[in-house]
Amino acid sequence: MRGKIALAAVLLGMLSAWPRLAVGDGKHVEAKPSFQTSDRCLACHNGILSPTGEDVSIGFAWRASIMANSSRDPYWQGSVRRESIDHPESQAAIEDECSVCHMPIPRYEAKVEGRKGQIFSHLPFDTDNKENAKAEDGVTCSVCHQISKEKLGTRESFNGGFVVAAPATKGERAIEPVSCSMASGRSFRRTK
Repeated sequence: MRGKIALAAVLLGMLSAWPRLAVGDGKHVEAKPSFQTSDRCLACHNGILSPTGEDVSIGFAWRASIMANSSRDPYWQGSVRRESIDHPESQAAIEDECSVCHMPIPRYEAKVEGRKGQIFSHLPFDTDNKENAKAEDGVTCSVCHQISKEKLGTRESFNGGFVVAAPATKGERAIEPVSCSMASGRSFRRTK
């Protein structure tokens, strides 16, 4: 019983650090974040060669990373399932907390809609189910590239408590050293 109380206290402490969503000018609003799945980024961020001819494309390196596979990790999925079986009364809180890092896009979208993040409603992954693409993508490019500098590195930003900024608009995004139109991404455009 003491173990369950301790687990509940830890989960409540973690859940109190909800991330806030911010728009580019720093004003906080309750707006749906505009995340993109990696296929939108990989369309341009591949085939990039250094002056010596070395392939420095981030896309393929990212796809094999632990970030890209955070939601596919069978050990993690099993751990969450085990915790949910051991503590069925806390399943919603467990799934919400674990989805902060492992399925961040659907978790943020659920939070904005006033819901908790879910994990098992997205599993098993099905390539024909476009609704699960954001969950399957793990920590996708747009999650990291939309983390605001606001409060970054402070204690409240740890464990997924960072501020998520809206996608950069024209004039705000750094010019990419790639000759590729970013028009394929709904919210991401090159500026020059």
